[in-house]
Order: sequence, then structure tokens, then C-alpha cells
Amino acid sequence: MDCPDCQSKNTKKINNKTASGYEQYRCCKCHRQYNERTGTKLNLIEYPTEVVMIAVHYYLLQTRMAVLNNELHEHFRRWCKSFAIANDEIMEVKKVA
Repeated sequence: MDCPDCQSKNTKKINNKTASGYEQYRCCKCHRQYNERTGTKLNLIEYPTEVVMIAVHYYLLQTRMAVLNNELHEHFRRWCKSFAIANDEIMEVKKVA
């Protein structure tokens, strides 16, 4: 894994893992220690990447379902409104006949 600081390919794996279980590496050029999440938005999150990705997936799924649900409610509301108008018109026709 290339060094995120100096981009050197001359790195080696350290025997220790992070508290979250990620492999650690040390750059032989700049001597910086890092892991696969260093420099990413996941770096300071205390949960495993897989847990974060599952949570994000379900959050987005729920958001999409809520949007779809609102769109469906709007369609149903319009349909009910138009059926109610049609129903009133039908009732008027029946009264006249």
C-alpha cells in the first residue's frame, strides 16, 4: 500500500493492527505509520467500514422509499380527488334522471 503522505511504494506491513482490526503500514521513506483508512472520510469513524457502509445503504434505501412513498401518496391524493369529483358528477346525473 502506497504511503498517503509521500506516495512512496517502499512500505512495509506492521504486525500490529488498529483497535478496529485494520492492518497498519510504515513508510520506509518518510517513516509515517498509517492504515487503509488514513486520509479517507472513514478515518475518524470508530466503526468498521462494513458497518458504516451497511448503515449508509439502509439509510439511502429508506430515504428513497420515503420519496417514493410521498410520490405515491400524491398520486393517490390526486386520484381520490378526481374520483370524488367524478362520483359527485355521477350522483348529480342520477338525481336528475
